Amino acid sequence: MVDPRGAEMDLRTSLEEEYSPSQAAAFTRHFLARHGISVESSVTLEEYCIREGDHLFVLGRLQENSALGEDQINPLNGPKTGFLSAEAADLQRRAALDPMHLQPENAGAPEAAVDGKQFDVNPPVVLAKGIPGQPFFISWRSQKNIVQILAWESVLCIWGGPILAVAGLSLLVSRFFI
Repeated sequence: MVDPRGAEMDLRTSLEEEYSPSQAAAFTRHFLARHGISVESSVTLEEYCIREGDHLFVLGRLQENSALGEDQINPLNGPKTGFLSAEAADLQRRAALDPMHLQPENAGAPEAAVDGKQFDVNPPVVLAKGIPGQPFFISWRSQKNIVQILAWESVLCIWGGPILAVAGLSLLVSRFFI
């Protein structure tokens, strides 16, 4: 189980569209207004989604699953669990989509990818954000690709800093002394 709160995300864009005030559909204007975004100017919407079957690389800290505080308990889901039941999730989805006159793709039954009896929504350990400053990210890239990217970024930062410092110093010297 992964608790994604506080994670740095490197996910593929599920949806990326630019809307101008004249071409935005009613449900788009409703969504923007609901989130406090002006519908008077052009806006680009990007959606990132983790779907069933996506292959992900997650780097974080494996730690004991602490129970949620009393103020964080979801009344629809019962005590001491931070996840919605399939029925509660369907209720929230319908509440969001009905005002926009949209129907979920699976409008019949509540979505349940895994039977609740086989899947422990409150396991004893979770992969989550650890101590501040420690890495915690979720990526669609493989571990090998991430290491290659980090290696290039390290080389660039290690050698780029001194090169920029010398270039800046030489510009400064040429301005004041020549």
